[in-house]
Amino acid sequence: MTAAQNIYRIIREHGPICRADLHRKFRLRPATVTRITAGLIKKNLIRSYGKDAAALGRSPELLTINESAFYVMGLQAVRGAIRGGIVSSGGDMEACSSLALPEKLDNRRFLSGLRRCALDLAKIAEGKRLKVAGVGLALPGEVDWQTGRLVQAPVILPGLADADCGGCLADALGAPVTVDHDAAMITVAERRWGGSRDCGSFGVLFIGHGIGGNFMVDGKLFRGARNRSGEWGHIPLRRGGALCRCGLRGCFEALASIPVIENNYPGKMDFGKITALALAGEKKAVAALTEAAGYIGEAAAILFDILDIEKLVITGEIIAAEKIIRAPVLESVMRHSHSKHFPGREIISFSRFGQEVGVLGAAAASVQQLLIQGGVETGA
Repeated sequence: MTAAQNIYRIIREHGPICRADLHRKFRLRPATVTRITAGLIKKNLIRSYGKDAAALGRSPELLTINESAFYVMGLQAVRGAIRGGIVSSGGDMEACSSLALPEKLDNRRFLSGLRRCALDLAKIAEGKRLKVAGVGLALPGEVDWQTGRLVQAPVILPGLADADCGGCLADALGAPVTVDHDAAMITVAERRWGGSRDCGSFGVLFIGHGIGGNFMVDGKLFRGARNRSGEWGHIPLRRGGALCRCGLRGCFEALASIPVIENNYPGKMDFGKITALALAGEKKAVAALTEAAGYIGEAAAILFDILDIEKLVITGEIIAAEKIIRAPVLESVMRHSHSKHFPGREIISFSRFGQEVGVLGAAAASVQQLLIQGGVETGA
C-alpha cells in the first residue's frame, strides 16, 4: 500500500481528522502528510470539514472524504428492462431512469437498448451539470469481467451470447467502463456504502426472481475460477424436491425465490400484495413468507459453516418482507448452523439500498475502479 493509499484509507475510515492526528496517531511523517493531503485536495478527493473546536489552542483544520468528488453512471440489466442512475462517489443517487427491452432479444437489440439507456442518462446528467467520470454495468448470468462481455444469461436475458457490452458503452460515452456480475457489484456496494464497511469477511444473498450472491473474504471479492462464485440459488436443500429452472430438483431457488412465494400463496398472488397482507396479519400470507424464511435460514447456515463469514446481508425484492421474515430467518440459521456465533453480534442484516441495489452496485464498482486508477485505493 502506498502512502497516498494509506492516508486516503485513514481519512475514509477515521475522518474527519486533522493533519496532526494523521502524524501522531498513525506515525506518518508530517512532510508526507502535508504533501499527500495537498495532492488529494487538488484532485478534489478530500475536502476541509472545518476547524476542530475541541482542540486546545489554535484549532486545526479537519479533513474528510469528498463524497461528491465525481459522478458515475450505474446500469443494471434485469428481466425485460435496463435500469440506470447517476450516482455520486459517495453513493447518493442523483437521477434514475429505465428502458423497457423487447420481449425477444438478440445481441443487436440488447446492445441498442443499452446504448439508448446510457445516452438518455448522459443527457440527464448534462442537464444537471454533472460530468460522468465512469460507467458500471451489472449483468446476470455468466460475465467475463476482464473483457466486459456477457457470455450468456439464458434465464434472465435469453437469446444473448458473447455480447460486447463494455465496448458498446465505451463507444457511446467515451468514459471508462466496468462490467461485472450483478451479485459481485452489489457486494462491492455493501462494502463501500452499506452496513458491512467494517467486515473483513461477509456475504450478500440476493433474493428476487432468482437467487444468487457473492462474498468478501479477508476484504477481497471472491470470484472463483470462472467468476461464477455465489450461485447459492442452486444449493440442493431438498433432494428430489421441486423442479428448478436449471433442470435440477430441490434447489434453494425452487423453494424460496419470489415467484415460488407467489405460487405458494393459495390462489397465487403478487409478492407486494402478499407482503402487505402479511404485515396486516393475514395468516396465509404470513405462512407463505415464513416457509420461505425457513429455507433462507437453512441455506444461510450452510454459508456460515463453510465460509465462516462475520455477517450475511440479504438484499433484493425480499427485503420488502423484512419485518415478517427477520425472526424466522435468524431462528432457522441458529437451528441449522454448527458455527458458534458471538452473542450480541448481528449476523443477519437486510440491505438499506432498496430496489435500485443493482444500479448502486454497478456505480460502486465504477467508483472503486476510478479510485484504483487514481492511485488512492487498492483492488478488492
